[in-house]
Amino acid sequence: AKQTKRKVDAASASNPEAAKAEPNQRVGVLIAADNVSQQDRPSLRRFIGETAISAARAYGDFQGRLSGWRAAAQEWTELELVVQRSYTPGKNAADMRLTIDAVKLMAGPTPPTTLIFVTNDSDFTPVVEDAKRLGVRIIVMGERTHKALRSTAHHYLNLSELRARMDDELAAKSD
Repeated sequence: AKQTKRKVDAASASNPEAAKAEPNQRVGVLIAADNVSQQDRPSLRRFIGETAISAARAYGDFQGRLSGWRAAAQEWTELELVVQRSYTPGKNAADMRLTIDAVKLMAGPTPPTTLIFVTNDSDFTPVVEDAKRLGVRIIVMGERTHKALRSTAHHYLNLSELRARMDDELAAKSD
């Protein structure tokens, strides 16, 4: 019964403090820019804080509606924009690229101890399951994230709620 309860908690939402990285952690951040607003970048960056970042990447075609990510990358120097054009309508090449990079990070010489997937897409569920089997702590952040992905992660944080909470904390500090 306790395992079921834990799964339900992760499927709905985790407390940001519970999801925070522990000392000596290395965080990998993988952002599906197609379905997450670049306006969430400041909250995400504040959430990560001083934790060492092994990789921070946003994936997409950064023209048109995603062009705001270019400015976001200027403000967050560790953030690499991985340009991936969609060659065939209806297919998401950026998701494939993100998944491949997640596997490469986990197989690298210094794999991240925590992977943060910023997405709403359940297509990432298999790579999240594999990462968990390898002992990687998984945090999923999104706004309308599919239940399959939320329930697979160790922690799920709703980006709107996180942004509101971080803004409230900043306002309280400035008072």
